[in-house]
Amino acid sequence: MSGRTHREDGPESDLTDRAAIDHRSFLALHGVFAGSMALVLVLGGLGAMPTPDPRVVVGLIAAAGVLAASLRVWGDRAAGPVLIGDTALLTALLASTGGVSNPFTLLYLLPVLLASLALSWRWAAAMAALTTACFAGLYAASPAHHHMDMAQHLVGMVAAYGVTVPVLAAGVLRFRRAVGEAEAEAVKARRSRANAERLASLAALAGGAAHELATPLSSVLLVARELERNTTGDVQEDARLIAQEILRCREVLDQLVADAGGMGEGWVEVDLPGFLRTAAAGQQVVLEVPAVRPTLPERLVAQSVRRLVGNASHAGATRIVLRARVPPEGGVVIEVEDDGSGMSPEVLEQALEPFFTTRREGRGLGLFFVHSVAGGLGGTFELTSTQGVGTLARLWLPGRPA
Repeated sequence: MSGRTHREDGPESDLTDRAAIDHRSFLALHGVFAGSMALVLVLGGLGAMPTPDPRVVVGLIAAAGVLAASLRVWGDRAAGPVLIGDTALLTALLASTGGVSNPFTLLYLLPVLLASLALSWRWAAAMAALTTACFAGLYAASPAHHHMDMAQHLVGMVAAYGVTVPVLAAGVLRFRRAVGEAEAEAVKARRSRANAERLASLAALAGGAAHELATPLSSVLLVARELERNTTGDVQEDARLIAQEILRCREVLDQLVADAGGMGEGWVEVDLPGFLRTAAAGQQVVLEVPAVRPTLPERLVAQSVRRLVGNASHAGATRIVLRARVPPEGGVVIEVEDDGSGMSPEVLEQALEPFFTTRREGRGLGLFFVHSVAGGLGGTFELTSTQGVGTLARLWLPGRPA
């Protein structure tokens, strides 16, 4: 189903990208790289190594300025091309200051490190291949070194670089992914704690409200019943309406207490088709459920399904599909799809907030309850909706031993 999607507690789409360094850090590390190349020029000027032609120096400085400006103007979009330019610039600098015998050939590691820290694995692999080729090219372009006593040493340096650089890139990328996974787990834990705290607050609020309002509500209900019995006409109708609304208030309070206090329920093995058919009792649904027996918190899931199916019915759906599947990662996915009125983007953004409702008689707790169940049990809840087309609600719960 097309349309806007609202996700809560969902998995991260790219853990490696999540752990990439930010643009400011990239600029700082790139400045270190540029400063290292400037050091090579300074040492050449001091006679510590071959001195490049002044025209070459001017060209290198101008090219470095263009690359730095591009990075600041275009930001992250220019990072990859700038690293390619840096590698070409470094190669030209080394070629004019001793070639492969220049000890600063180790600077080739820096573009690879930057790509591994800030860009994708494709960019890291590309920079590893490019710098290795440039390093080897320096040796191939320096035939004078081929007859030196250090020839074997220089070939060994190139070979060692070719072996080391992919290991370095892979290690940094692996570290980034580990950091991304740790961050994702931390976010998930924070959201679970937030859900638990919200439920605890709701339970305390509901319990206190139920206790404080029980007596006055009972008194008002008693008076309303007396008026209903002893009056006629409009007064009797008003008294009947008051009694109905008092009963509704008590129902809301009882439901709040029941919903907020159920997270300690144990998990049991259920026959999924029969379980979902019972959970959707009273509603006409199309059941698409495999014959499996997952382990679930029975009451909480049944209440969640009942609310989702009820919401679909209230949205004017003529067809409600209740489906389930067991994904490869385990647990169970339950989906409720309808062809009802759907939700606008504005409504979808607030749909999971407690007490938010678009129905006059609604309490605004149904989707909030399902979302809280998902978060509290370590699962996910996702809504996809298009106004005038319908809504898809997807609940995933992890498997857990009974």
